[in-house]
Amino acid sequence: MLVAEEYGKVEGYLLSQFHEPTRKVVIENLYVSEEYRGKGIWESLLRECKEQLRQKGATQICSLVEPNNISTIKLHEKLGFKQGKNYDWMYFS
Repeated sequence: MLVAEEYGKVEGYLLSQFHEPTRKVVIENLYVSEEYRGKGIWESLLRECKEQLRQKGATQICSLVEPNNISTIKLHEKLGFKQGKNYDWMYFS
């Protein structure tokens, strides 16, 4: 987990899981509070995540993005991500 904060206040965070045997990473959640959006925090978190995971040997990074979240899709593409298949999220509780 990476956290962006200013003066002790959390501005945003990125939560990911690294599966060492397959060298695959899944970014599960990336959030920036509304008042800090558009200031490059999202991009900084994702760049730092990619760098740290590369150093750990990650070879594939996947990110969960809602299909209608065009701005987030474009930001991922800006950092080299390619759009994959869309899946339905299945859960059991």
